[in-house]
Amino acid sequence: MKTFKLFITLSLSALIMGCQSSSNEDLYSFMEQEKAQRGGRIDPLPASPPYVSVIYSAAGLRAPFEIPRNVVTRQETGTPSAPPDTNRPQEYLERFNFAELSVVGSIAMNGTSWALISESNGTVHRVRAGNFLGQNHGKIVSINDTEVSVIEIVPDGQGGWIERPRSVKVQN
Repeated sequence: MKTFKLFITLSLSALIMGCQSSSNEDLYSFMEQEKAQRGGRIDPLPASPPYVSVIYSAAGLRAPFEIPRNVVTRQETGTPSAPPDTNRPQEYLERFNFAELSVVGSIAMNGTSWALISESNGTVHRVRAGNFLGQNHGKIVSINDTEVSVIEIVPDGQGGWIERPRSVKVQN
């Protein structure tokens, strides 16, 4: 066993000595040759186009998954900018966000069109033009077979109010 340990120790020592005594002259000469060569020229970066800033207003805000619609400010229509009537009694469907509501049908009785609006828990409510819907003072302006059109009154961020069209679509 002693001989085996001695043999292993001598072998490792010879291996280590062999690694240290090897010459790195070929490596050094290669590095000197590469340093002596002239480096290539790198072209300058192309000029970037000038930055163009864009100003966004509250009129452009919408839900990210809805089709953009035209927004009409009350000032553009010639009527004075007025806040919504907060003294009127709030209707039941004004508690809900538009994402929680869907149209499940429409009916016509005595010349009046009614829409059947379902809330998220499945309860169905009957509404007509003139009723209010949604959390932003949305007033129903028209009802057809595919959707209920609503005009919301929302702040414009500058102390005034704007009217924003929205719709609740028929549930597929």
